[in-house]
Parts: sequence; structure tokens; C-alpha cells
Amino acid sequence: MLEYGKGFISLILKKRFVLNQPITLNVDTSNLCNLQCKMCYRNESYFKPFEKKYLLPETLEKIYTQIKPKILLLGGISGEPLTNPDIDKLVKIGSGNGSKTIMTSNGLLLNKDLSTKLLKAGIHLLKISMDAATPETYKIIRKSNFDALINKLQEFQNIRKKYGIKRNVLRMDFVIQKDNLDDVIPFLNLAKRLGVTVVNYVPVNYSQFTEETKDLFSKKHSVSKIIEVLSEGKKLAKQLGIKTTLGNLLKGIEKLGNPDNYIFKEGDCYFPWYKYTRSREIFCMNPWLQLGIYYNGDVSICCNTFSNIIENGLVIGNIYRDNIRDIWNGDNLQKIRKIFKDYKNYKCFDVCKVCIQKVNIWHEIRMNNL
Repeated sequence: MLEYGKGFISLILKKRFVLNQPITLNVDTSNLCNLQCKMCYRNESYFKPFEKKYLLPETLEKIYTQIKPKILLLGGISGEPLTNPDIDKLVKIGSGNGSKTIMTSNGLLLNKDLSTKLLKAGIHLLKISMDAATPETYKIIRKSNFDALINKLQEFQNIRKKYGIKRNVLRMDFVIQKDNLDDVIPFLNLAKRLGVTVVNYVPVNYSQFTEETKDLFSKKHSVSKIIEVLSEGKKLAKQLGIKTTLGNLLKGIEKLGNPDNYIFKEGDCYFPWYKYTRSREIFCMNPWLQLGIYYNGDVSICCNTFSNIIENGLVIGNIYRDNIRDIWNGDNLQKIRKIFKDYKNYKCFDVCKVCIQKVNIWHEIRMNNL
């Protein structure tokens, strides 16, 4: 709690030199992916295939000699974490150092042995990105075998119960887009069937649209239907006892006016009311709370830095060249904190201009079992 307290003070005072260590560390574990999802930036013309690279256990151990984050995200910044052959060892290093270890995965590489290893290693939360409630929709978006994934998740849950782990380790994630809007409500019933009590919905990020998804976005797009589906989903989630983000996603719709009369404009995101309520109107806390590490060792304050064409102004160091403690309170990050303190990041950085994230600490605690 001391570290959280120091972080809170640094955040409230918007200090350029902070008292706390990074609360959250988001580390890229692999730059390989076993899928080619429809909305992924890997499908864009500017994407250049990576030379295969994994995060090594000794690299993560070295990081932990420099900082002790409260939360370790083994996320898919550039690839699928489960492609890393040492993924269970990485989880164990984080958990063994007192971090809540959270992973984002498509789940298709899970098997009985790997699920057992992850649970024994102390994984705190496994977030499965699915985006579909039916085999047909899953095939369109993720271009893979839906039934195989469901069987793997059921097996994971059975192993969790076998080892007497009572807390919910599994979370299901859903990126809402035109192709899967009709699956939003059935997805809740699927979660209930799998014994999952937390479901995270987010809108597809307009800044990461492929040309194909941009085209779909602009044709026969019904704002009224989106609002209706989200509202019905919110009611069903309450009946099923499932925590979701649907209530947060509906905030701001009253500012839109009559959705039937809404005309889309250049730069709109999938939920057009977000332009009235999204993060450009709030203070972004990332520079005071977290670091993201790309597969090549580059460090930034946000994983979105690396999810499109990289902005060098947001790359503040490299773990293979710099000590993370020095990066955390170094000149580069202090300059960024000054920019963010005055909301100037929304003018300085393209990734901030199109950001649709609404940073809500209490929401993150609730959705991530923290």
C-alpha cells in the first residue's frame, strides 16, 4: 500500500519526478502471432514482418532487480504471449516477486499441460480475446476454430477447480465491431456457460482500422442498433451476475441527440458519442503509473505507442541500453509528464488524438480482480 500511496501523491500533485515505482509494467513477451485477425494492424501495408523474438526469463529477472511493479501485464503488444516457450516461467517470475500477473491471449495455444503450468505458476488473470459467440462470427473475425477454443477454456476452468483455486482466473474480452454486433448479447450467455463472471467489451479502435474494416464502418452503420444492443446486454449481464463494461460504454449517448439522425464524419470512432466523452477530455494518468516494453526493448508509457506507426517522441528508452529506474524518472519521461500535465499530449501525439481509452482506476481494479 505504501507504493500505491506514493503513486497517488505523485499523481495528484502531477509531479515530474515521481516518488513511486511504476505500478504497472506491460511487457511484450513475443512478436509472433498464430492468428491473422480481420481488424489487426498486421494486415496493413505499412506492417513489416518481425524477426522472431521472445522475452527471455533472465531479461525479466533483470528487470525485477531494478523495479518491483505491483501489476505485470504479459500482453499482446505485438504478438501472442503463448507463443513464448517460457511463458509459464515469466508468469512465475512476476508472481514470485509479488506482482499480480495478468495475460492477454487468444487462448488457442492452450492445452492441458500449459494451462496447468500457468495456474501453478500463479497467474492472476488470463484475459481471452474472443470477439464472437458463434463459430461463424469467429471464423469471420479471427479466422480460426471456435469450438476448439471453447474446449480449451472449459479444460482450463476444470483444471482451476481441480487445484482448488476459487477466485476467477479467466476473463473474456470482446472488441465490438460491425461483424460481431449481433454476438454481444449471446456472448454473455456463453460466459455464463463457461463459468466466467467478468466480460470486458471495448469498441474497435478507429485508429487501428484496416482498410476493410473502415469500409464496413462507413456502410449501413446503425448507431441506434449499437445503443439498443449495449442496453439490452447491460440488463442481461445484471440478471446473469456478470461484471461488464457495458454501463461505461453507454455513458455520453445523451450528448449525441437522436441517433437515427446521426451522420458519420471523418475521424469518428465506432461509438460516435465517444468524441464527447473519450480520453481527450480527461487527464491521462499513464506517465505516472505505467511503462510498456516493446519486443525490441523500447520503452514507452502506453502500449498504443507500438500498435500503429511508432511515434518516436513517446519512446523514452530501451531496457537493453538503460536501467528502468533511470528511464522512470529520466529527462524524457519528465518532459512527457509536463506535456500530459497540461493536456498538451492531445495536440502533440497522434496516438493521443485518436485514443478512445477512458482511464478509470476503480474500473480497472474491478475488471482485473485487483
